[in-house]
Amino acid sequence: FGTTHADHCHGPVPVTRPLTAAEIKNDGQPPRADGWRQLFRGQTKRARRYVAKALWHNRRNDHSWLQAGLLYITEGRWKQALFALKHIVEVTGSAVMEAFGRAYAGAGQIDAAIRMFETALGTNPHDVSTLLAYSHALAQDGRVDRAYALAQQALSHDASNVDVLLQLGQMALRMDRPNEAQEHLEAAATLAPERVDVQSAHSQSLLAQGFFEQALRVALSLSRSRAGLPLVTSSVTAPTTSVAVIVGVSLLPLTVIVMG
Repeated sequence: FGTTHADHCHGPVPVTRPLTAAEIKNDGQPPRADGWRQLFRGQTKRARRYVAKALWHNRRNDHSWLQAGLLYITEGRWKQALFALKHIVEVTGSAVMEAFGRAYAGAGQIDAAIRMFETALGTNPHDVSTLLAYSHALAQDGRVDRAYALAQQALSHDASNVDVLLQLGQMALRMDRPNEAQEHLEAAATLAPERVDVQSAHSQSLLAQGFFEQALRVALSLSRSRAGLPLVTSSVTAPTTSVAVIVGVSLLPLTVIVMG
């Protein structure tokens, strides 16, 4: 708890009961473990409760502050993430440096992010998560060639990583390399048929190569599998073409021209 609880009080502040001997001994480890489990599952609201409980047990625990920083990063709350990570005193290593890099990149401080990622890779040069996060940061800053090289390096260490394949495919599209994009995104789509972002990018790569019917098929298949996805189709008669427009307000914005 912060000092706000005591700003308008006189004498003892009845905020929490005293810690038991067992709670002091375990140093908040059980709620911290629960917090990690919820973070890995993407349950950020539940994770937040456990992170708060772990910090209540011990506000000087570096692992709890790292967990809080990663939670804020997941939520896109970059200033709060940096605030939490700066409480870390003794724990260093690539995981902490990567977390700092992601938080700085999210806050738009790319140079600081690069320093952190380079430090992390100095400790663990083959860490796929760090390589991918570094690639995203550089792509965000327009350094596409270096970002693509880092993603390729990540793929060399984990050829079935869907997020790496997605990053490579999207960057290949951005670099006007449709064949490379299709190769990576088709692999990603095979590994993760349920992911909207992957299937959307796959459809776009098919479209970029002129495979209009296949692109439409992927988009329609995905839209049917997602309950409540907005779908509007229309056709325009022309000598050799018909047009189908698929509009997904938040999930799948695509325009597909289908050769008749």
